[in-house]
Amino acid sequence: MISPNLREPVDRISSAVYDWLSAEVASSSQPDDVNIVLDNYDNARAGLEGGYEHKYNFTWNKHNGHMDRLTTDYNKLASITPEDEAFDSCAAKVIFDGLMEVSGGYRNQCYAEAKSQEDYLERRQNVIGISIANTTKYCLNDLIHYGDDLSEARISVEGLKKKKDHAIEIGSTAIENFVEIMMLKKDAQRGAHEMIRAQHIWLKLVVDSLVMAAKYKHGELAAVPFLEPRSIGEQSGKIWYPLHEPLDWAAVMAANPPALKPGQ
Repeated sequence: MISPNLREPVDRISSAVYDWLSAEVASSSQPDDVNIVLDNYDNARAGLEGGYEHKYNFTWNKHNGHMDRLTTDYNKLASITPEDEAFDSCAAKVIFDGLMEVSGGYRNQCYAEAKSQEDYLERRQNVIGISIANTTKYCLNDLIHYGDDLSEARISVEGLKKKKDHAIEIGSTAIENFVEIMMLKKDAQRGAHEMIRAQHIWLKLVVDSLVMAAKYKHGELAAVPFLEPRSIGEQSGKIWYPLHEPLDWAAVMAANPPALKPGQ
């Protein structure tokens, strides 16, 4: 049973995570988005069924790079103190990495379950294949004693490392199993179950990371930082606080275009 004082945080976290994931689905489906290629169902299925080296197996091709980025982002976070001015940026990147894995896990689930391009696109609009609220409740019950608040959560930057490593281990195994299953071209539903498993572990890391950040902000969820729900290479460079008040992410991204890269 969850402590009564944590019911509001569960609702706020669940809403903020859902809104972010929903906005990421929308932004990545825009014709000019770098990730629009991922919405081609026929290519995605051909890539998965064609094995690890297939040019359209974006699921596998992107995985190692994403895991390397998460490790790099966590190491940067672990190298500074919560009082450092870079803390918000570093914490936001770790939260972003986890959210992107949740989104990618559901995308893969849709690849497995859909029967056509139209079916895939319709399923993708559901945003996630598991209950955000139930996972959030589980994490808060695990991290916070009954009657305590977020400032007393049993987690630290150092403690997050074990959770990050566990997520990478379970998430990577799920991706490998998923590709192997899809290559058999027989039991795609079993592949979908692997991706449901992956969404669980990545969402737990997201919530654990949010709680860790809130703890170092005196228990204030409003001070937890987020990046924008679009590709890491398309960020404006600003940090956002959707747990302070809900954001219209589409309007935020329209008003804050990607930062120019050196040489642009």
